[in-house]
Amino acid sequence: MDINCVPEVVNGVDWSKIGPAILGTVLSVVVSGVLFFVKNNIDKKIREENQKKTDLDQLDKQLDDILKIAISYPYLETKKFCETWDKTKAEIGDDCDRYQRYSVFCNLVFNYLSRLAEYCEYDLECIQKQHINMKEWVRLHQKNWNDPLNDPNENIDSYDEKFVALVNKCLGKH
Repeated sequence: MDINCVPEVVNGVDWSKIGPAILGTVLSVVVSGVLFFVKNNIDKKIREENQKKTDLDQLDKQLDDILKIAISYPYLETKKFCETWDKTKAEIGDDCDRYQRYSVFCNLVFNYLSRLAEYCEYDLECIQKQHINMKEWVRLHQKNWNDPLNDPNENIDSYDEKFVALVNKCLGKH
């Protein structure tokens, strides 16, 4: 008997008819699996891109809202006013409403910057070149960042370490 010859009938099974059917079934399962895997990866990428777009739209809306407040109360974005920040001014005095408003405004600014930093994976270059001048904004409001109204550790405890490090980098505190 020739060893290279496979008999067509073994134990009453005609392999010349069953072999191609099994091969076809195996190939069909493999191709279906590959197509399923590829489709899921494509769908996942599309979902991620859509989520990224949604996140960016939300960030844009937050920035617009902050800018509308700054237009309504322009002193909130002036260097002369920001440099006068002292939390005691928000607690007593004739201008306490202005300083309380400023404290809340700074919270909005830093909350926005925190979300933007996360969106940009804490890449300062991405933030600076593709979105806003974070350094300038952080430096303008640094007195409030360093000495917040309610608790001296409010900012370093409220934000994640990566964001705090990024703010410190903007302030030259590596």
